[in-house]
Amino acid sequence: MPKLIPHLRERILDAARDALATEGWRALSMRELARRAGIAPGTLYNYFSDKEEIVATLALADWQDALARMEAVAGAATDLERGLSALCDELNAFSDAYRPTWRQYEGGSASGYLTRYHRMLREQVARPVRTVTERAGRADLAPLADVLAETLLACSVNADLGTPAMGKLAAALAAGAPHTEGGQES
Repeated sequence: MPKLIPHLRERILDAARDALATEGWRALSMRELARRAGIAPGTLYNYFSDKEEIVATLALADWQDALARMEAVAGAATDLERGLSALCDELNAFSDAYRPTWRQYEGGSASGYLTRYHRMLREQVARPVRTVTERAGRADLAPLADVLAETLLACSVNADLGTPAMGKLAAALAAGAPHTEGGQES
């Protein structure tokens, strides 16, 4: 009967997070992870089949945390420009944390993975965008939530765009379209 080690999965993930931050994707190996976690390599394989699964598990947990922070930011938004910029900041924080890994993975690109899940990511980001538009009194912009979410995603993966570009777009939207209150222009 295998020996049960309390909180081993979390210990493995903590070791992987540390290894990614200090050594990077290419240096990450199952044998090194097992050493860092203080377990035999065979024990590691009882929890994860390969390093891709470990990194995906970390990224998913971090993405869910980022989404929760985006929902909180959206729920507190009172202004379109600051609300969309704050959402962009949250996406940038997630992207900045994983950009080095994405660059090292498969010759520098995680585009296949991102393409496969792009629609889902856009839909997840569109939810807090809708909340921001509604809280900012801009229900007229809610139909553009998918477009704004797409723009936020582009800003987060393209370091040359980022929050300043999103802020300019939000300011232009705030200045250029009529405000609506309950479907009526104000």
